[in-house]
Amino acid sequence: MTNKIRVGVFGAGVAGHHHIEAFSRISESVELVGFTEIDDVRRLEIQNEFDVAGYDSTESLIAAEINLGVVALPHDQLFECSVALYDAGCHLLVEKPMGNTLEQAKRLVEIYSQNDDLVASVSFVHRFRPVFTKVYSLLANKILGSVVAVHEHFMHPGDDRVPKWVWDSSKSGGGILLYSGIHNIDRILWFVNGEATLINGLIGKHSHEFDVEDGVCANIRFDNGTYSSLVGNQPFAVVPTTISRTEVYCKEGTITVSNGTELTYANSNGEIFEERYDSVGHFEYQANNIVNSIMNGEKPLVSLIDGVRAYELADNIYKSYWNQMTIDCDNN
Repeated sequence: MTNKIRVGVFGAGVAGHHHIEAFSRISESVELVGFTEIDDVRRLEIQNEFDVAGYDSTESLIAAEINLGVVALPHDQLFECSVALYDAGCHLLVEKPMGNTLEQAKRLVEIYSQNDDLVASVSFVHRFRPVFTKVYSLLANKILGSVVAVHEHFMHPGDDRVPKWVWDSSKSGGGILLYSGIHNIDRILWFVNGEATLINGLIGKHSHEFDVEDGVCANIRFDNGTYSSLVGNQPFAVVPTTISRTEVYCKEGTITVSNGTELTYANSNGEIFEERYDSVGHFEYQANNIVNSIMNGEKPLVSLIDGVRAYELADNIYKSYWNQMTIDCDNN
């Protein structure tokens, strides 16, 4: 493909704004045709900020003859918009979790698998943080031996920085597990490189006026012998210090990542390495990845199947809590 890829971003909320900014920064390879936003005031603000056209509907932006659709809408709108893009012959980058239900996510994989000429990816954007790229390289090359365990912990504010629709199950399909925690689940799956066999999950609803969780705790066993834990909270209480921590235990060393920027790893010889990485740029790296995949006919770093695997694990965490039982994936 020699011409610039014509990109449309559907939704201009928290994630949508990041996508608009990212694609506007790689103008040598793409033309950012526009974005959608139903709120007139918000649409005008984004138009002025990025000097890009704003549209008030999915149909009008698709009609502008885009090649790649970036879908950053509330969860209950992800599937329908993505299918409309497929019908229009567009490549796809869709926000996690790809739909309001696991069934929608699986169906989206089936739909896009029907056309090998279309590139489709799910936005697990934190894979593109340089610090996690480095961790994956350490693990893939077994610099510290094989992985034994991966643990994820986060605590983020649950205030107005979280879109209101997240707290409405009819729009989100779930609370912070599907909004924030699914990124941690993807990272666990990426690092462990195995299939979950046993899952035990708890969710908490500390803000009782809402019908979805703002806390989650889960333990996971994998078929390759590794195990993982996920602890996450996004309370409405004041969060004086945001926590984001990844711990990886290997047979010959350990790795810790704090706040997506600070990496410390140690080997069995007692050597300790400390590195610091930028906290920005991952949306742009992701944008470049899917654009290069389209131009070169290659697979993107993250597939829609990766999205389904993460959603399946999240769904089993919910099932474990609702049914008060450990989920045995081999017998379900």
